[in-house]
Amino acid sequence: MTGADLGGLWSRRLTVRGIVIDPVDVLVDLAAAEAALWSWHAARTGVDPVTAADVGRREPLDGALARLTGATPAADDVAATRDRRTALHRLARRRRGAAALLRSIPAGRAAVWTTLTEEELAALERRARLRLPETRRCALPLDDAEGAAAFLAGLGAAPAEWLALESHPAGVARAARLGCRTVLVAPATGGADSRARSAAEAAGADLQVEDPALLSVTPDAAGLAVGVRRQARLLPGRRPQA
Repeated sequence: MTGADLGGLWSRRLTVRGIVIDPVDVLVDLAAAEAALWSWHAARTGVDPVTAADVGRREPLDGALARLTGATPAADDVAATRDRRTALHRLARRRRGAAALLRSIPAGRAAVWTTLTEEELAALERRARLRLPETRRCALPLDDAEGAAAFLAGLGAAPAEWLALESHPAGVARAARLGCRTVLVAPATGGADSRARSAAEAAGADLQVEDPALLSVTPDAAGLAVGVRRQARLLPGRRPQA
């Protein structure tokens, strides 16, 4: 399928049964807060801050600390890091179009999967003033394809009938491996964002949008018709099938 064919497909809208969302940096901007958290951790422990930030995005907090230290983290270290994250997450703001996107999806047609714990997600939901879907899988590492597959299996539709909204290449890759259609939600700027988009292309994202406001969701008889605005960037990754 050519780029023009893909553009035509998305302009006609893509129909799926449901949408699964990682709210971190898709619905709520946590990039600055998480960067500050892992820079703080790196300063305390001597680990590379870039590595710490990447591991911290891929894993629940306890797992990230264990991977970075190579051992079970001390309870005091976990508590201190969790308290620091809680304080920094108070600065979180929902992204443009996040609330409208959630309102446009009928009950039972959306789900959340995230590396955050249930407590962290609930606190984030309150701070960002968002009503997230009730169907959730928390503390799920981005690299855990088996756990993600089990979660989707419990939702009653094949992975190919789900559209995954992700902000990290590892999340894109996981969803693509499962057979989901995928959208990378990331700003179209230079530097790290460009590298993230390149990685997401390699991971198999179908589409990149700068923020949730560029997506539209309309219920129809076949499911959810997902459309994109002109500013959306089509990626040369895995092509959705008509």
